[in-house]
Amino acid sequence: MPREVSQQIMLARDETGAEFYYGRLRVEFAAGQRMRSLHIGFCPPLEFNPDLVVEQIAGPDVHVKLSQVLPYGARLDVKLKSVGQEPSDAVLEFFTRRAPTTGRAAI
Repeated sequence: MPREVSQQIMLARDETGAEFYYGRLRVEFAAGQRMRSLHIGFCPPLEFNPDLVVEQIAGPDVHVKLSQVLPYGARLDVKLKSVGQEPSDAVLEFFTRRAPTTGRAAI
């Protein structure tokens, strides 16, 4: 993900017709900062509270807590496992999918 990009979110359909949201998020930490909150918007909103899968793909080790996951978006609390003396950033990837006939989350 280019350094100047902080969020990339895609809504697409797979070959079965199931819709899914996929994206990447960059979380930046100032020197000495340990925790940040990120927000993801689902537009259009889903019809249910989705199962959201989040994985770290770059940067210093972080712990990600799914604070709130709703049909229109999610809040993630991201905490560095150790405080750094220099500014840093981590990149997260997320995914949620909806089966075309059930309207329920399926991962």
